[in-house]
Amino acid sequence: MIKAIDFSKWNDLTQKKDLPKNTWLSTEEVILLKGKFKTGKSLFAQQLMTAVATGRNWFDEYFGKVKTYGIFCEDDEDKLKYRQFAINESYKLNIKSHDLINNVRLIPRRGENNLLMIFDNDKHIGQLTPYFEELLRDIQLFQPKLVVLDSAPDLFWGDEDNKFHFKQFMQNCCARIARQANCTVFLCKHDNSGEEEYSDKVWYLIKPEIITDERELYGYGIHCLRCYKDKIFHGVGDHQEIECRY
Repeated sequence: MIKAIDFSKWNDLTQKKDLPKNTWLSTEEVILLKGKFKTGKSLFAQQLMTAVATGRNWFDEYFGKVKTYGIFCEDDEDKLKYRQFAINESYKLNIKSHDLINNVRLIPRRGENNLLMIFDNDKHIGQLTPYFEELLRDIQLFQPKLVVLDSAPDLFWGDEDNKFHFKQFMQNCCARIARQANCTVFLCKHDNSGEEEYSDKVWYLIKPEIITDERELYGYGIHCLRCYKDKIFHGVGDHQEIECRY
């Protein structure tokens, strides 16, 4: 029997979420961060994880302190450590901070098999991999409210330009993690057109000379993140910028 909604089990019509309802970072959503190569997507994601985990202001919003979990397929431990030191300096955080130790889980996956979904048949039907199941279990055990997946090309073996392939990856993989782990999934992806319809929200990390929209962000050549709001640029988070040279 196909399962339908049982209205008798609804106690009230108020939807309860662990993060503010009016925020762009809401539970059980998938957010897509797009940007060209070397625009600072990974740094942005790692800074977001730190801000949310330590109770920092982010885009004039406060989320409290929640657990965050991130897999970084293009980075080794040294790269994540280097970025984290820069972020900590900006936020005036000690590396031994209990919030960092207890609320942030960074997983370097450079050189590993990171495929969560593969397309190895003529029917173009995506298959979830054993690593997906392993990852989902680990996420559920840690119970984060924000999960970062960096980046899409490393996570599924399919055609990124095939909308049917990417839609399956977004809905059957990323959205499944969001639902089953009761968290927000933040997916980093190199900039291609056409993915917006498969994500609840899309953010862009682009060059400053072409920025026009408040959903668009950019990183300087030294990867200082800024946001565009009310026709001026603002620092992301409590401080004006993060310098992370590499």
